[in-house]
Amino acid sequence: MISSILHLLTHSPHFSLPPPLPPSQLKRVLARAFRIFDDDHDGLLNDKELDALQQHCFKSHLQVRPPSLPPSLPLHSLTL
Repeated sequence: MISSILHLLTHSPHFSLPPPLPPSQLKRVLARAFRIFDDDHDGLLNDKELDALQQHCFKSHLQVRPPSLPPSLPLHSLTL
């Protein structure tokens, strides 16, 4: 039993992580998710759409914080 524990402590686990997506493929995936959740097709994710994306991906609601967006962007929205 002690040798089993020592083996676990001295030998690192053997596993491999999947390779990261190339930037172009990652951009396509994010753009597709953006389009899917942009219900009103205005090119912005409003609070409701962003919360739906958050719910789908992380199974939790967004936590509301005061906006810190530049004045040129509409409040309560996110652009791609």
